[in-house]
Amino acid sequence: MKKHLAPILELKKNYLEGDTASPQDAAYGFWSLKKLIAINYLIPQFGMLARTGGFEHCYYLDLLAGSGIVNLKAGVSVPGSAVVALAATTSEPHFERYYFVENDQTKANLLRERLDRVNRSLQRKYEVRSGDCNAILPEILDRIYALEPEHSCFLALFDPEGYLETAWATIEILLGRGKGDLVFNFTEGVARNVAKARSDDSYVPSLQRYFGAPENEWLQYDGYDELIDYFGSKLQRVRQIERTTFRIDVKENNRPLYGLLIATGSGGYGNIVRDLKKRLDPISVRDLESTYDQLVGRSKPITSY
Repeated sequence: MKKHLAPILELKKNYLEGDTASPQDAAYGFWSLKKLIAINYLIPQFGMLARTGGFEHCYYLDLLAGSGIVNLKAGVSVPGSAVVALAATTSEPHFERYYFVENDQTKANLLRERLDRVNRSLQRKYEVRSGDCNAILPEILDRIYALEPEHSCFLALFDPEGYLETAWATIEILLGRGKGDLVFNFTEGVARNVAKARSDDSYVPSLQRYFGAPENEWLQYDGYDELIDYFGSKLQRVRQIERTTFRIDVKENNRPLYGLLIATGSGGYGNIVRDLKKRLDPISVRDLESTYDQLVGRSKPITSY
């Protein structure tokens, strides 16, 4: 695990050391490191497989990008998913452009400043857009597929905190428009709110938007495991385009926090995701914190274990 976490900490040292913390920076805990490791692992392989598949134009989309820094606990922070993605090693054909969308204007401004700093030595092309990703995505896709759509592909990240930020219709537009793969964060909070919807109708409209289905369809599923599998099954066939979906869970004390659903139409990329799942599934939140402490030169007392 050290070799997968070390590059992320190196990014902070190289680009964000001394960065002034902001109240806008998310506080997610050490469990968020699994997601960052996954992004850093998946990106380098994408260009190589795109080349063998005949794709000449590759794009990266982070549709809920945040501020560029994630707080693990008081005084401890790491680069966020957008920074990890922009700085990750890529293979030819490299991503022609990275699109980062953040609804909060203050967060978007922070992200732009931090990515500018990271990009001084990388010189990659990227845009930070402020606004609702559900409204902005169709415009981005129009630009991606304006030239040689049959040779264009994408790798996209949807990382909602819950169920209010995204709509199934947006995912349908993304996955139904062309060739590309999706990493989607399904949070345990979705299951808790589905449970609330059984007795409180006020939750139903937003959940219908999230699942893209009437309440009688998703209310038949009970708990995190059933609901994430249901959502994952929806990703497998969108507008007649078929993909394979993989699930990587993140748990704390055996309680699910979120699951990464990775949908791909490539058998080769599926093998890469399968390998990633094999590596990440056994890793606990405590393992992540312990490895982090070792890498930054901090030891923990034996009573912590």
